[in-house]
Amino acid sequence: MLVDVQLLEELLGLVVYSGWLKGTPPLSAIVTATIGAGKSELLREFKNNKGLKTITDCTAYGILRDYGKQIEAGQIRHLIIYDLLSPLSKQKSTRESFVAFLNALTEEGVTDVSTWAMKWRSRSGRELRCGILTAIPKEELLSPWRRYTWMSMGFISRMLPISYSVSQVAQIKISQQISSDTIAAFKTRDIILDLPSEPVVVEQDPQLNNCLVPYSMTFADKDKILPFRRQKHLQVLMMANALKSGRSRVEREDFNKVVSMMPYINLDYQNVS
Repeated sequence: MLVDVQLLEELLGLVVYSGWLKGTPPLSAIVTATIGAGKSELLREFKNNKGLKTITDCTAYGILRDYGKQIEAGQIRHLIIYDLLSPLSKQKSTRESFVAFLNALTEEGVTDVSTWAMKWRSRSGRELRCGILTAIPKEELLSPWRRYTWMSMGFISRMLPISYSVSQVAQIKISQQISSDTIAAFKTRDIILDLPSEPVVVEQDPQLNNCLVPYSMTFADKDKILPFRRQKHLQVLMMANALKSGRSRVEREDFNKVVSMMPYINLDYQNVS
């Protein structure tokens, strides 16, 4: 990235780490900012980590056909869809079934699918589940019809919202870097995380979980949803930070780290510099 977005990168890194927590469904996140603000570039920084599969366009059927076995085997823990508008550009019925499929894939899991378009069954009998990392322009996400549809389908509440705006200072900095016409100005960073070889159990701290309740209640009130999923999201972020730090139990520093990320875990579009 061309601007200092370290906290956003750390936040996305924790989402990736959540895929390696044993007994905990991986977090899913939707990055949103105005058109041209570098959302896809942020996601591309993580593409070379194990357990991730990048996709430009897809359908529910295509994901099951091409990646179902790898997801079931734990080889794919997150799908990265750089621009969610690509799979949403299909006809209405395909679009809505795709969002419903993502709902199941990211939370309760997919076992058997039997529709006129596809048939799929889990070989192991376990639910097929993985996280999603994706991005969408602010202008699209906040359009009344899309937000109403996704809210009514429960899609927004399942996704950890990560929003930001590019400040005037950052815009000047970016323009200056581009005008320098150097290779570095156009190169995407390659962030490689120190992920474990196998999923790890991280013990939660009930007292610290309880400290997150006011935040989850605030988020839920602003988004007009119940607070339960947001509470789980924040707890998993603490667990992921503990895993990243090489610990098997959540501690106060994990709580502090998650709180420091709160300005971007919403749809307030706070400035980055």
